Amino acid sequence: MARVLVFDVWSRFAYFRRHYTTTTASSHPFITRSAIEGLVGAICGYSSEDYPGLLWNAQIAISLIKQKDEDKDRITKLPFGVSYTTSDFWTQRVGRYLKSGGGSLEHTPVPRSVEILIEPSYRIYFSSNLNKVLEELSTNLKGHSTYYTPYLGSSNMIANFDLVDDCEFSAHTAKEDEEIRIHSIIPFFTRIPQVKVETGFRYAIEQNIPLHVDKERKPSGYYSAVYSPILGQPILSRGISYSVIHGSKNEVNVVFIPSSSPSAS
Repeated sequence: MARVLVFDVWSRFAYFRRHYTTTTASSHPFITRSAIEGLVGAICGYSSEDYPGLLWNAQIAISLIKQKDEDKDRITKLPFGVSYTTSDFWTQRVGRYLKSGGGSLEHTPVPRSVEILIEPSYRIYFSSNLNKVLEELSTNLKGHSTYYTPYLGSSNMIANFDLVDDCEFSAHTAKEDEEIRIHSIIPFFTRIPQVKVETGFRYAIEQNIPLHVDKERKPSGYYSAVYSPILGQPILSRGISYSVIHGSKNEVNVVFIPSSSPSAS
């Protein structure tokens, strides 16, 4: 069995931009693997050039949970319209601009819709084959100390965190007809995992989520995930590879997010 750190992170707001959006800045419904790597880097004091290499092989799983003392039981997004200023050469009077011999371009306000997550909270399961990383993260989580300000997607969305457990996990593969209740999002690339639909449960799929991001800010690939928009609601799946977290109080089943897609390996 291997060591895993379990910790919660939450904030008033979060924003994990879907990279393919343009005029509408929509957000993924939950934190991405790359954002978790940045969060761990901030807590441990790793620079933006160092943490991509240190965390490349880290094993990371995500559960969507409710914040303490909050009644909200599902993912909540808030869309709102804002205006930003941009220099768009093609909207200017090009002839007058050239005749005047240059100068500054006029700025054109452009309306833009932004979507943010309200009261997000995540349980992160983190493991690494580098003892240095695990020890530094464990020490800072226990002491609730951080080198850089942690945030969820945007620097003005400052996050709080709390260590839940320091325990072990073991890897398993279920038989084709064996049903396993998974307490995390379930990542996949091509084939959608077998999910048993249960009365009163809700399911959703998110696509094109970035995996590990290198120091040049290039993603190693993208993945999709099955998740429940109901916070804390597990998913019953068959024939799945998963890991059992042997916590000090209970055991839960999670699926770790790969650092790269199968085509990249």
